Amino acid sequence: MAFRTSAAISATIMLWMALGAGPAVASPDAAGATRFVRQLYARYGAESFCPMCLAGAGRIFDPSLVALLRENENLTPAGEMGAIDADPICRCQDSEGLRASVTSVTLNGPTSATALVLVRFGGAATANVKSVSLSLVVVGSQWRIHDVGGGEDSFRKMLIASNRQQRADHPPAHPRAARSH
Repeated sequence: MAFRTSAAISATIMLWMALGAGPAVASPDAAGATRFVRQLYARYGAESFCPMCLAGAGRIFDPSLVALLRENENLTPAGEMGAIDADPICRCQDSEGLRASVTSVTLNGPTSATALVLVRFGGAATANVKSVSLSLVVVGSQWRIHDVGGGEDSFRKMLIASNRQQRADHPPAHPRAARSH
């Protein structure tokens, strides 16, 4: 009797999963990546949206990029400008009038993708158009930005280099007393 019950439960679970009634988990597919990027750029319409603010950065960037952003903020002396002088996602300092269109999303593997976005500012005849490449990764079950740009234009590489330079220019004070042995 127990075997029949276990077999019936297993069959029911398999049927639910086949019908899509199983646990809801975001699928790391091109449609999901596209949705993430479209929703990200749509948020630029809200005056309070601040993608570079650390409070909400984890909903946009992967943990390693958030760590680089946090390190950059911590290494920048008070009153000085950090490495980030513009928003890399829109390639702008002021996002007023921003319109973005996702031109392509290419899966690079089961948990990574590259999204190409055209960002426009101004009217059609006078539009300032910029191309943005987003390197995406799945964190948990959600898409996040791993890098903006690439090669020499990599936001990640710029942060790493800036953080390295900041550490060299402003070494931390080590108030440790000499240890006696």
